[in-house]
Amino acid sequence: MSIVEEQQAAEQEWLDAWHRGPERVRWDRVPLQVGDAAPDIRLPDHTGEMVRLSSLWAESPALVLFWRHFGCSCGYDRAARLTAEYSQYTDAGASVVVIGQGGAVRSAEYRARTGIPCPVLSDPDRVAYQAYDLL
Repeated sequence: MSIVEEQQAAEQEWLDAWHRGPERVRWDRVPLQVGDAAPDIRLPDHTGEMVRLSSLWAESPALVLFWRHFGCSCGYDRAARLTAEYSQYTDAGASVVVIGQGGAVRSAEYRARTGIPCPVLSDPDRVAYQAYDLL
């Protein structure tokens, strides 16, 4: 599938979900709480290499940012802000990573287009989103 076809499919998936409305608006269990262990998941980065989330915080704090999708204007604003603030996070000793709902090809294209300096992990099946109890 080409990047254009992948983007079109993702846009259609988002539009269909928007028309259906929320799938879950209430918690069916107690979500993660402050102090709970962070779920450790493996996801491919923008190059396709698998990354275990725990490797990000094994020796230092980590800033894990969940992006809703790669097509909205607010995502571009967040990317610009992250790029501007990135050195502050790394100077403080933190690892930084973005988790997005696109595949590795879309993650790589988005990262290149926005100039995000950190890895962009791919989670098209929203495994990490669910594990971190994000609605």
